[in-house]
Amino acid sequence: MERPEQKHYCCLSDFIAPAGNGGPRDHIGMFAVSILGAEALCDRYEMDHDDYNSILVKALADRLAEV
Repeated sequence: MERPEQKHYCCLSDFIAPAGNGGPRDHIGMFAVSILGAEALCDRYEMDHDDYNSILVKALADRLAEV
């Protein structure tokens, strides 16, 4: 998103020290989260007209994917 008052846009790579600074080499640790089966479970709950559990599964899957 562009913001007129902001002139510099930082990204994760801007915070990694360059190699050769006497410390460890450049590296960054990452992880990924996948919520497999959540959509199928929501569909099954919706077919059973169980909107409450469908919403709960969607909310939980969204929160876990944000972590």
